[in-house]
Amino acid sequence: MSDAAPTRADRRELINRRRHQILVHSILYYRLDSTLVPDATFDAWGRELVALQRKDPEAAEAVPYQLDAFRHYTGNTGFDLPLDDPEATEVAQRLLTEPRQGQPDQVPEVQARETVAPPT
Repeated sequence: MSDAAPTRADRRELINRRRHQILVHSILYYRLDSTLVPDATFDAWGRELVALQRKDPEAAEAVPYQLDAFRHYTGNTGFDLPLDDPEATEVAQRLLTEPRQGQPDQVPEVQARETVAPPT
């Protein structure tokens, strides 16, 4: 594994992944009355997303996925996110019905195409 600092492309990819994860897991919690990850994990994703978007606002603005919804995201709650998003709702429902594979932070088919190693 490389110790090189993440590139802007890496940060955009991680911002995209975290937005997807936060929205899908917010739908699971608020609309489908279920959880698949511990609160601490969800909170860590939120803090990480907020930090990434603050550190590199240009990268954050370059990620189109739910940009308006996450532009002023504080990481405190996912209640005011677009919980009616059809794609994210479909993924949330699939996560509840299909056997889980991989790590709990993976969101199938919504996750960025190339993954970035999680922060250590």
